[in-house]
Amino acid sequence: MKTIKQAVLETIEQRLTEQTDKGSAKYGQSLDEVPVHAYDWNLMAAEEMIDGLQYQQMEIKKLRRLNSILEDENKKLKWELKMR
Repeated sequence: MKTIKQAVLETIEQRLTEQTDKGSAKYGQSLDEVPVHAYDWNLMAAEEMIDGLQYQQMEIKKLRRLNSILEDENKKLKWELKMR
């Protein structure tokens, strides 16, 4: 059985490979081939982090809605059981 560490490392490696492939397809070169002064790397990293924060907020919103639906359903089921 895999340890949590192994599973995390495999997931990271898979995502890294996917992102590298996606970047190579989009830009026609790997990050290793890009001249070091071609971009403002700190700005790009900050922009990516801001995007990530937005994605997380949307996921939180989605999970809160789902939780609310499930809580309402749970209340209905409890009420139905009481009425039996």
